[in-house]
Amino acid sequence: MFVKIKIDDKEQWISKEDFFELFLSDKPNNNQFEEWWKLYNKKRGKSETLKYWGKNIKLCDVGEIMEHTKKYVINTEKQFRKDPVRYLRYKCWGDEIISKVKTKDEAEKEEVKIEDRRAKELARKSAFKYRPYNSEEHASAKEVGDILKNWKSKWK
Repeated sequence: MFVKIKIDDKEQWISKEDFFELFLSDKPNNNQFEEWWKLYNKKRGKSETLKYWGKNIKLCDVGEIMEHTKKYVINTEKQFRKDPVRYLRYKCWGDEIISKVKTKDEAEKEEVKIEDRRAKELARKSAFKYRPYNSEEHASAKEVGDILKNWKSKWK
């Protein structure tokens, strides 16, 4: 027995067995893999990844994988992404994505911290700046000598 189906605006006849395999199977098809492969955009180990996809990925997981992959690709530089087969094998689509985009509050807090550090550094540097001698604020050499003599006599 054959069934007439329409895929991508093309009508075709397929066997009843193929129909059940195509529509009732819990396995995703190769088109979904190719779509994910293009989206992931790290071309390593395609044949191994395709084998893993065919044997272990369930159709119910494909939507979640696609959504997570979109965010993962945006927030992770290509060189730091896991190889595709490892991403699937370790079910990374369930992992948290650490976003590199900061919220407005976080950015403002970071700026305040930077400004505080700059102010402290400026204060530290200005504390050690050369200050010219001012006779009204500083003791003369004779006065310093007298102070030291008194101090020595007290601790003898």
